[in-house]
Amino acid sequence: MPGATCNREKSGFSLIVGKTGRIVILAEQQRNNMELDEKTIELIALGASIGANCQPCLKHHLGQARRIGIGEDEIEQAVKVGKMVRNGAASQMDQLLSNVIQPELQLV
Repeated sequence: MPGATCNREKSGFSLIVGKTGRIVILAEQQRNNMELDEKTIELIALGASIGANCQPCLKHHLGQARRIGIGEDEIEQAVKVGKMVRNGAASQMDQLLSNVIQPELQLV
């Protein structure tokens, strides 16, 4: 069922189903081979969830962050960074749209 979700299965894989129905599978082994610690991974995942506007991902990674003892101050910092990324991307898209669409509208 389409609708962004983050689920870690017992099979050792993370399964992400995007809004378009596209499925991405991340092997747990890939995650374990990273040199980043679990705290850093979850803080990055929090920011990325916000940047991607993925509510189920945010809920999952917020729960994971709290489960492993990440403090609220660090969570708030990750949230701020995620918002900056999301807002920056939205601003750049708005600029691109005005450059691409505006000239066409002026011709009409």
